[in-house]
Amino acid sequence: MNGRMMVQMVMVALFWAGVFPIGQWTVHTIHPVLVAFYRFVLTAVCLIVLLRIREPDTWKIGKEEWIPFLLLGATGIFAYNCFFFFGLKWAGAVKSSVIIASVPMVTAVLSVWLFRERLTLLQLVGVLLSFCGVVTVVTEGHLQTLGHLSLGDLCVFGAVASWTAYTLLGKRWMTTVSPLKATAYASLFGSGMLAPFAWIMSGSWKVPPTATWLHGATIVYMALFATVLAFVWWNDGVRQLGAGRAAIFLNLVPVFALTISTVSGHPLLPVHVAGAVLVITGVSMTTLLKKEEAVGESRPV
Repeated sequence: MNGRMMVQMVMVALFWAGVFPIGQWTVHTIHPVLVAFYRFVLTAVCLIVLLRIREPDTWKIGKEEWIPFLLLGATGIFAYNCFFFFGLKWAGAVKSSVIIASVPMVTAVLSVWLFRERLTLLQLVGVLLSFCGVVTVVTEGHLQTLGHLSLGDLCVFGAVASWTAYTLLGKRWMTTVSPLKATAYASLFGSGMLAPFAWIMSGSWKVPPTATWLHGATIVYMALFATVLAFVWWNDGVRQLGAGRAAIFLNLVPVFALTISTVSGHPLLPVHVAGAVLVITGVSMTTLLKKEEAVGESRPV
């Protein structure tokens, strides 16, 4: 692994991690669905242009691709981002970053049921550790509160479910199209689904008068750096390193997210650190021994 590629993959993890504290700050001024809409309108435009340049012969959507791309947009863009940004607003960046880090564990478990994949004993232990980590973070060490989840917690779990569905659909359909094409059209269709909900829930597509240029800058950051550039760099890394080695860098995301959140003034409790360690350890055990994943599979943010 050359130094340039290592720096590139670390930067991808940092870009994704930054979405948690930055997103939490933004949605306290701009409606969460409106933030998601702006982010993916800009993302879709950039990715479609990039697709047109990189794949001039196959960039147009085929008749058989409409349904798969619509479902990818509905799960990975529309549903995930609605749940994600509401979760950031109500549950906070610290808790959200740790819970969402468990997505590979959930995906691995469902793959056993849906695709008849097998987990080794070590991977099963990893699943158990990840589950314990999530429970630790959600309950903040008080197990008696497990049956009384907050609305924010439920939204973050909804985000986990949405991205898991997106990943599983991608395993089935993204073998015949490029990750760039699938992500570009998923972003396009997903932003189209977000448009009416953004209008209905926020009253218009305009930002509130209390928003400043910094709020606009955060949306540009989430679209251009944490989505478009991160997507390109991530797939470059997967091609050069293989999905298994590239996945190692995903474990940096919750570490960076917790660090940035703490520096930004968000409270970090010992149970958050303990839960993060359990989740990261469990996810590492669950994923590092798996076969190479699809090139387009990446981390949810």
